[in-house]
Amino acid sequence: MVESSFSIQELVSLLASTLGQERSQELVRGALDAMKISGDACSFAEAIGALELLGRSPGVVGSVGRFAKVRLTLTAAGASEGGWSRSTRPAAKPAQGAAREVTREELSALLAPTVGQERSDEVVHEALRRMGYPLERFSHQQGLEVLEALTREEGLVGVAARFAKARLIMLAVKA
Repeated sequence: MVESSFSIQELVSLLASTLGQERSQELVRGALDAMKISGDACSFAEAIGALELLGRSPGVVGSVGRFAKVRLTLTAAGASEGGWSRSTRPAAKPAQGAAREVTREELSALLAPTVGQERSDEVVHEALRRMGYPLERFSHQQGLEVLEALTREEGLVGVAARFAKARLIMLAVKA
């Protein structure tokens, strides 16, 4: 286990891209207060505990909390093995499965449970066309770039794309 200190802002940044800065600050501070932790920093175990507490929340907050816990755990595990630093995302480290190709259907399937199959097919096809990528098979990196572009979309598509990107990263790590 990594014995290091995490600032409140580092925890907030794990949530802010989906929940917004202000809401993330409220949630992190509330979780730490519930755990009777004060100050501007916490240990790794306390950070994991706060994210676990948030992960038990219903809806998007719970999903984001669980995902943030996974990101923090992977980052800390990589740092303890001399791999990543906290400022480096796990995706920045080349995964063994990163060389594999991804299909348009695979990307659509990652979004479909949230936005529906038809809408998923539509937004993935449009993003591939707009970016000039092949429409059927492309590299894993191109797939991540397509999902990153979709994270900038308003509403449910943007939120779903953030989670889809995380799942695509995790599939590469497992491969």
